[in-house]
Order: sequence, then structure tokens, then C-alpha cells
Amino acid sequence: MPPIHAIDRLNDLLCLMELRKTAPHLADENYARTIVEWAEEAVIAGNHSEPLLILASLGLDATPNEDEIRDYLGRYMIEAGLVYPGTKLSTLVWLRIQLEHLIRCETVQDAEGRLRFFVDYWVEANPKWVSKTCHHLNWLYFYLFDDGIGYPSTASTMTDAEILAYIRTSVRPYALVLSKDQWLSWLANEPLPNR
Repeated sequence: MPPIHAIDRLNDLLCLMELRKTAPHLADENYARTIVEWAEEAVIAGNHSEPLLILASLGLDATPNEDEIRDYLGRYMIEAGLVYPGTKLSTLVWLRIQLEHLIRCETVQDAEGRLRFFVDYWVEANPKWVSKTCHHLNWLYFYLFDDGIGYPSTASTMTDAEILAYIRTSVRPYALVLSKDQWLSWLANEPLPNR
């Protein structure tokens, strides 16, 4: 069994792949290259599983074949006893990743763009906690950045450092909840796989 930090990263990737099946507008990235990079790191760390070695070698191609990646990832998962997480857990992990990105934003433009996503895509997801958190992020965008006729946005009266600090303060409690395995399991109402 690979080290737990490697499993955590793989679980995140599996969650995003699972979410891509049911909500492609949320997880629209192609994770093939990222999975190959994960496999390369696992091989370097000492895991010499045959499917994993083949999966890592697919990174030598300029454009890795997604079907081959899914095939060898599936073989590795069977060999290691890993399973895809459920949709609820996948949605929670996706939200945790979005919140982590928001907390790490270094520019107001980046933070505004990431918050804007929650305005452009009204997220109604299961579990309800995800929807409520996404609605809060939607509200946060309008509170900070919405210029109306006759009134300036809240952000226009703040410095960049104050805006970023306000966003981090508003987002951190949600991110903290989603960083704990017990909360993820409880909110998803399902046990965490691959533990």
C-alpha cells in the first residue's frame, strides 16, 4: 500500500474524475496528465506495481492516451484494493479544493475570478452543505465586487490586502471543516474509501 499522503492525492483525483461523470461543468479538466504525474511520483517513492509502472511510463508520450490511463489506473486500483469515491464525497472534495485555491489567491483579480465561478454556475449539489457554502460564496462575490448604480462596491473602498484577508477569513471556516476526514464522511453520509 502506498504512503497515506499519496493515497490522499489519488483520492482527490479519483473524486474529481467521479464528479466529472455527473457534473462535467464543475470538474471539466482533463486529469490524465495529473494521474500520470501521480504515478511517476509513486514509482519514485518506491511503489513498483506493474500497472503503476506502465501508468507512469505513459507520461513519456507527448499526449497521454486517456483510455490507456483509465485502463492501467483501473488495474492498479484493483491490485491495491482501491475504489472510486461516491458522488457526495466527490462534490465535497471538489469544494474543498476550490476553497483552498481561494485561500491561496495572491491577487484580487484571481480571487474575484474564482468567486465569479459561483455566480456563473449556480451550484445545487448534494449534500446540501455544498449548496449552502456555494450560495455563501455567491453572496460574497456580490457583497465585495458588485458595483451598482449610485453605490460603489465594498471592494472599491478596501486595499488589495484587506480584500484578500476578508475573503480568507470568510472562506477558512468552510475549508477547515472540509479538511477533516470525519467531517467529510459525516457530510457525505458515507464512509471514506481507501482508508
